[in-house]
Amino acid sequence: MADEGTAADTGVLGFLQSLAERPTLLAEFRSDPQETLERSALTESQEELILGGDPQALREAIEAEGGPTPSAFLLILIIIVNK
Repeated sequence: MADEGTAADTGVLGFLQSLAERPTLLAEFRSDPQETLERSALTESQEELILGGDPQALREAIEAEGGPTPSAFLLILIIIVNK
């Protein structure tokens, strides 16, 4: 099981869901996105995708991993706004 600072699930969708479900992790991500991503189970390309903040690329990645969730799309907006 992942610790408090990492995503419990792998993939972009799992990471975004972890952010949506864990306010402490979201606060850490907003404070230091790079550090938070480095502690996650994401690949380097997935980290770059999230840091890039391209909404279309994020949506495509989420759909490829099993589909969007309302919380995932909310986190996409937060990522884009905080760029």
